[in-house]
Amino acid sequence: MLGNVGQSRLKPKIHETVFNILVERDEDSYYVASVVELPGCHTQAKTLDQLSPRIREAIEAYLQVAEPEHGPEFVGVQHLKIDWKALAPEAHKGQEGCKGVNQAGFTLE
Repeated sequence: MLGNVGQSRLKPKIHETVFNILVERDEDSYYVASVVELPGCHTQAKTLDQLSPRIREAIEAYLQVAEPEHGPEFVGVQHLKIDWKALAPEAHKGQEGCKGVNQAGFTLE
């Protein structure tokens, strides 16, 4: 009997996983959430308040039918500012040592 009491007090460890969610706004002003670690796991909502429970539901549904893939580690999102005026070849005409700008917007020397 004592063994059963001791066993009932032992609780299994709770495992948690943190998923990275990318949120974008589409052309119809809907918020679209994509789970980085779960390819094909997406949802959308009209408001951010609606989006959170929907992406949780999408993750739970995904995990019921598939195992998460162990792909590359998600590190973060980087913001890069591009000066669109600098991408135009005519913006660099006449500058010493500059022969133009390639399609990627890098100055060609």
